[in-house]
Amino acid sequence: MKEKKQQKTNWKNIGQPDLRHLDRSKRLPDQPLVRTVDSADAAMIILEQHLGFIDAGITQVEIITPMDVVVIERANLRHIVEKRQDARERYVRHALATIRDPYEIWIVEYEDENGKEELRHVYIGAFQGKQHMLVVFIDTTGRVLWNFMHGDGKALNKHRHGECIYIRP
Repeated sequence: MKEKKQQKTNWKNIGQPDLRHLDRSKRLPDQPLVRTVDSADAAMIILEQHLGFIDAGITQVEIITPMDVVVIERANLRHIVEKRQDARERYVRHALATIRDPYEIWIVEYEDENGKEELRHVYIGAFQGKQHMLVVFIDTTGRVLWNFMHGDGKALNKHRHGECIYIRP
């Protein structure tokens, strides 16, 4: 799946500030990082615990967002922790804060290998620390967690395009 290069609009077009210069009052408190581990299996356990999979029988967790209820499915989490050099489980608290109280939500067009369009919901989290968060949801309604990544303001500005459907008041 690849992101379409030509999006309808971006953060500049709608008059939103650059994340690098966003007023501190509009940022969430920074979140403590979770410890990193060497194996993807151990990282999965950490990720699952923080996301609310407290029992082996739980297959999905629902979280209320400002727009809707979103779903985190246990079956979709593995690829988040597979690239061990990224150790993304460290940022699970940032991801949860972003889901619950995003700075912005964008609908972004993607294309599959056959050129078929798919829409994803991209939640942008702005924090008082150096790192910010991008959380991606998929399915026809944009409700199922697919991925999350951390980055600085400059990196996340590049993901603020498509159709902005929510800006934190």
